[in-house]
Amino acid sequence: MIFPILSGFQSIFRAPVTWCLFFLNFAVFVLTFTQAKQSQVALDNYLRDSTFSETQGLVFARYVQKHKDRYLASVVQLANQSVQPSGLDRRDLMGGIALRDNEFINHSDNLSDNIGDPVAFNWWRNQLARFKTVRDSDPSYELGVTTQNCDLEHWITYQFAHSGIAHFTGNMLFFLIFACSLESVIGGLGVLALYLLCGIAAAIFFTAMNDTSAIPLIGASGAISGLVAFFCVLFWRRGVRYVYFLFIPKKGYTGLVYLPAWITMVLWLLSDLAGLWSTPPELGGIAYSAHLGGELCGALAALIFIAIRKYRGLPILSERYSFEAASTTST
Repeated sequence: MIFPILSGFQSIFRAPVTWCLFFLNFAVFVLTFTQAKQSQVALDNYLRDSTFSETQGLVFARYVQKHKDRYLASVVQLANQSVQPSGLDRRDLMGGIALRDNEFINHSDNLSDNIGDPVAFNWWRNQLARFKTVRDSDPSYELGVTTQNCDLEHWITYQFAHSGIAHFTGNMLFFLIFACSLESVIGGLGVLALYLLCGIAAAIFFTAMNDTSAIPLIGASGAISGLVAFFCVLFWRRGVRYVYFLFIPKKGYTGLVYLPAWITMVLWLLSDLAGLWSTPPELGGIAYSAHLGGELCGALAALIFIAIRKYRGLPILSERYSFEAASTTST
């Protein structure tokens, strides 16, 4: 395992804007945690109800058959299998996919019985109405980006909302590492502008590639991807610090190594491309398209920064910002 540590965590006095953004993310996480947890428990109760999921899957399968031109061939094929007497296991899957379909959810109140069982259909529609009421009170839906909440306000607020402790911790770890290193190069206002700009670009890119999604986009990972890309383009060939850990408990199994920054860029980009290409859009949980949008914005911003510095006859980076190569140390 190899992990970038760059300059490490700078103090709040050396990277005040970075830490202010961190504390803002932390404050939003704390303030929304209880409500998000309660909402998630209630939503999970609906999703664990096999009767609800199977009925919804059957209703949605009939809906897909009627609107084949809107769906991928794989979804249409799954719908055709779901309506068969032997398709009960497929209906659960279709029920989950239905919750991601903004068009279907929006028109659910106007649907007429399409499964030949008015009692089951009306029960499902009432349950779905309650589900939507609970869902709309979830902070993820209030702050996140969806097809319905797709404006400048939500392009900003979604960057500070996280779905859980692991999501928040993982994002903030990379944010502090890269933003602290960048603040000494482009300044606090530069980090703030880059964070928000890359986050907005990530939301736009995500929406363009998922225009029917009713599942909210939340989290700082799109903005952080932009910070990573900016850093890697800026320090492209300079050696930066990584910590490595080999799962072999013997001498030299852990330590520091200096590698060019482009390695991080390549690994980050390949990971997101692999995730995007291997995950069907109707089943995706991680917003790889948002990551790619942030990376593209960050890379372009770095190229513009370099071009401006060269045009003005200034060095791209001061020597004080160099990561001097060093021999590997082990413990």
